[in-house]
Amino acid sequence: MARSWTVVTLAGKSLLDRYAKETGIAPVGEGAAEGWRAKDQRDQWDQIAFDLATWLAGKPPSEVGSLSAELQTLARLDKTPQLKGDRFKLHLLATDTPQAYTAARALALWSGKNGWFEFDPCRDLIAGLQVGDYETFVHRGLPALVRRLAEIAAQVYDLMINSTAGFRAVTPYLYAFALIQQVPMVYQFEGAEQLLFIPRVPIELKWDVVEKFYVQMVSLQRGIGSSVEQLTGDPAFRDLDNIGLVEGDKDMAVLSAIGEILLGRYRQLYALVDVDQSAVPALKANPEMLRIVAEKFCDDHHRENRTERKNGHFVFDNGDNPYRIYFVQPRHGSPIIYKTFTDHDEHQWYYEHTAPPPPESLHPVRCRISKQDWRLEEA
Repeated sequence: MARSWTVVTLAGKSLLDRYAKETGIAPVGEGAAEGWRAKDQRDQWDQIAFDLATWLAGKPPSEVGSLSAELQTLARLDKTPQLKGDRFKLHLLATDTPQAYTAARALALWSGKNGWFEFDPCRDLIAGLQVGDYETFVHRGLPALVRRLAEIAAQVYDLMINSTAGFRAVTPYLYAFALIQQVPMVYQFEGAEQLLFIPRVPIELKWDVVEKFYVQMVSLQRGIGSSVEQLTGDPAFRDLDNIGLVEGDKDMAVLSAIGEILLGRYRQLYALVDVDQSAVPALKANPEMLRIVAEKFCDDHHRENRTERKNGHFVFDNGDNPYRIYFVQPRHGSPIIYKTFTDHDEHQWYYEHTAPPPPESLHPVRCRISKQDWRLEEA
């Protein structure tokens, strides 16, 4: 059965180079242009992208496949034996430069309704992927790239990574992402008319580190205004640093790119939540409540927007239905669920006749919710 692959590829500037070679016109200068994201500047690059797309449209089909690395990849996917008969769309990511932006935009405009190339200027432009600046590259660029890859992976069923494209400094992280996400890769085999296909590696990952240090990893993902040296005075952060999951400088500590890959994959598969042991049986027996906890309650922004105070209780209100989740929020750490309801009258009686329990009276159990089958088990 034919599959429809989304192949993630970092856009380069080979299309611009080919255009300049044929026409004698260099459409975009070298290097990053200061302030190029401003609207008047962006309009200029969009016009250049339109001109490039028009130039591409005038080329005979037999020639198109050789005009850029991205077009070459598209043409050679069809010739890869393991992918015969499948369909392909290249999802382009671009560095935060006018060159990469213009090339990616031009390819997406050219492909039009055919959908061979996809590029979202608002989400697929990755800031910080400048190899000349190590700190920016490691602290901003790589984490932003990994987060965008994780977003795409969560939305796409048949995902593939093209590990040929982009800076060489990115390649190891593309490999790591594909390995942990368990998706295949393609690589341009030197001198061949086809791509080297690397199937997904059937490995089973252990999540002990993520579950043990989940709170710390989430904090690092947001960024902590402290030097790594100061932060590692805490044993948990020191352990994370020792296994290479902390990056930073004298002012800021962040989660490393590998840490981002691990945390992103874990969140795709599971939700981690603290539940008072008295509330575990009712929660465990209700798959729909587990889904609501995993998809909504565990999302900090969604939880904050949907929480009400009822006679001192913090209550997550799931909207026009009877599902309600009672929790306490300790000063440090994750929220603890202590009661759930699926009946409006029972929920109303409870908050009218009881006071919230003090956090120290609860006996929280860290639980893992599987997003594949909405099953709860102790982490």
